[in-house]
Amino acid sequence: MSVVLFCRCRNEETNVSLPVGALSIGRSPDADISLPKDWTLLSALHLSLQVNSDGSLAVRDGVAGKPSTNGTQLNCGYLPADRWTRLRLGDELQIGSQIKDSVRLAVLSDAPHTSQGSSADQQRQWQLEGRSLTMGRGLDCDVKLSGPTISRLHCSINRSGNDVVLLDQSRNGIFVNDRPVNRQMRLRDGDQIKVGTTVFVWSNPWLSRQTSGKSYRIDVRDLWLKGRISGSNLSIEPGQLVAFVGGSGTGKSSLLTTIVGQNLDYQGQILVNGNELRETYGAIKQEIGFVPQDDIVHLDLTVEEVLRYSARLKLPDVEEQRAAVERVLAELEISHRRKALVRELSGGQRKRVSIGVELIADPRILFLDEPTSGLDPGLDKRMMELLRSLADSGRTVALVTHATNNVMLCDQVVFLGRGGHLCYAGPPSQCLDHFKLSGDFSDIYQYLERSEQEIAAIADSYRAESLKVLPNISNRSRSTSRSIESKRAGRFGLAIQQFRTLLSRDAILTFRDSTSLVLNAITAPLAVLMIAFAASNRQIFSNLDAIDARTYPDALRVLFVIICATIWVGLSTSLQSLVKERGIFLRERSFNLLPESYLSAKIIVMVLQAIVQSLLILAAVKIFFDSPDTTFLNWPWSIALVCFTTLVTIGSQALMTSSLVKNSQQASSIAPLLLIPQLIFGGVLFTLSKTADDIYPLITSRWAMKAMGIYSDITELIPGGQAGLDMVPGASAYEATLSNLHASFMLMAIQCAAFLLLTLGSLLFLKHNR
Repeated sequence: MSVVLFCRCRNEETNVSLPVGALSIGRSPDADISLPKDWTLLSALHLSLQVNSDGSLAVRDGVAGKPSTNGTQLNCGYLPADRWTRLRLGDELQIGSQIKDSVRLAVLSDAPHTSQGSSADQQRQWQLEGRSLTMGRGLDCDVKLSGPTISRLHCSINRSGNDVVLLDQSRNGIFVNDRPVNRQMRLRDGDQIKVGTTVFVWSNPWLSRQTSGKSYRIDVRDLWLKGRISGSNLSIEPGQLVAFVGGSGTGKSSLLTTIVGQNLDYQGQILVNGNELRETYGAIKQEIGFVPQDDIVHLDLTVEEVLRYSARLKLPDVEEQRAAVERVLAELEISHRRKALVRELSGGQRKRVSIGVELIADPRILFLDEPTSGLDPGLDKRMMELLRSLADSGRTVALVTHATNNVMLCDQVVFLGRGGHLCYAGPPSQCLDHFKLSGDFSDIYQYLERSEQEIAAIADSYRAESLKVLPNISNRSRSTSRSIESKRAGRFGLAIQQFRTLLSRDAILTFRDSTSLVLNAITAPLAVLMIAFAASNRQIFSNLDAIDARTYPDALRVLFVIICATIWVGLSTSLQSLVKERGIFLRERSFNLLPESYLSAKIIVMVLQAIVQSLLILAAVKIFFDSPDTTFLNWPWSIALVCFTTLVTIGSQALMTSSLVKNSQQASSIAPLLLIPQLIFGGVLFTLSKTADDIYPLITSRWAMKAMGIYSDITELIPGGQAGLDMVPGASAYEATLSNLHASFMLMAIQCAAFLLLTLGSLLFLKHNR
């Protein structure tokens, strides 16, 4: 069998027969296969190829151990330079990500006619001959697909009696007619199946590739958003860089976020490749990257860790995750800072990391809100050049900006005026002429400083003019009433994988915030130390021979101080936990993050901290107080158990509060309001009225005090035995009975479960109101 290497760059194509043996490929005349010198993305000696006599092939990046300059991609993953990778017929190699200059190599069994393109483009139909047709990145799949969000076995089409069933076996899902498939769906003729970025059409028994879907055109027609956007019309072509500019409050960010799908409550049309955004958003959302104005990444992670955790949450395969991290580091030119903490980076570098989080999944649509805000002129230019290169790679890139110094790098500039009126959308070189101005872009800002009525007139004039030249569009969206048949089987596996990733990330972040970690750990033990110093009686719980009228209330106060310190630690540990990551959560949620995985990781970290904090409290109590003989669990282990339960219950309340407040400042301000009721209604400082006593089931400190008093046999410190007990108000609650003990822990467990369910509900609600 003859093996042929099909090579293409720009409009040049060539076929090279491959002899058996070790071959080098590059632009150098010394290479075994020397390609044209103007294929500049190729290194002089770019890659090594091993062709065996049995027709098998292997490839690695670089020659003689020296990697190439631009790397080599195999089916969208980068080749290593230190080991051979098996190569199959039909596999495609690519050097460079820019469409106009990239070099594509395909290994074929026969040389194709050059006008037909590479083998990757030739096969567009597959027949369901047997009982199954498999699709994915795996080499044994019938339909081989590439892309970072494609699983090795992504899905399969199977015969089931007279039906044909599509089975989802992936991590990131598939769509039929723009609706997600939950595990499986019966196929009908004409169904459109979207797998990653590729769209297929089913017509029994044939599966036809409709489009590779690797570029997106966006058309906006007569778009209105109450009070913010007024009748906008524009078209954005694939590979274009578009800047949305205008004065403050003119609706730039509103227009950008509406187009990107963050606000679907609009009037008019937003079409992506001819499909209405509202109907197709679920199918294309993983192809959309949105970088907000604030750099919402974890400051206490390194650059590499930020990208690695993002890759683990988004991509299905470990090798793809590693390759994606390396690709983004190289593409954004931040490889030299990979080990630096994000907080140590400059503003421009931090913005690149924020962009990199979105580029991990290689989205074809990238929108950015004020990416150059706060950057000096030099960094502003470098950022715009970076965005230009991203657009040149085939992505649709748009940004909001106030700075216009480098706007000439854009293909289009969109000027908005007061009231969200679109006053111009077109090449930046024609912008000044359109407004009949000379000078620079700052003059346009002054020109548009007019009343809303005047701006509306300018916008109406431009709208009438633009509609004559904007291309005609047709809405190709399809709707279907077919219901999803069953719950997606892969959701549990995805939840577990995400949980492990988030738990690892939260653990690292917790340990790196060493100041908060130490303060939360020592606060309660210090309180025990201080109360022991104030009470000056380490035998207060154990010396039954020296009890008097003050022993019981003093011992009760000691326990209450321990409980109050424990409650404060529980609040301070978890009160900021969710709200400080609100932006990160919403960003990851918009891709595929499951709230239950996110919350579960937070709970485990909280529980682990509670264990350590409880053991430290146990140690302090053991040191400063003598242990009494108790009816139930050995003292002070019982104290640690009650403190642990209290920490988890109050921590759950803190998580709920953190999910509800708007910002970290509100969380800090509300902490005293959460603590004060625990002090007042705890039933220790003074006797509660009947009305106040009715709400005590809601007060955690009351039940924690009850359990701690029972475990300490505190009623034994009341002089006079049962007669004395009957005379002390509220003392019967601390009697060492199983019913009292069970009631205490049951109420705290119910509170904990209620707080966590409300927290999960709040996180789910945030998804729809971001």
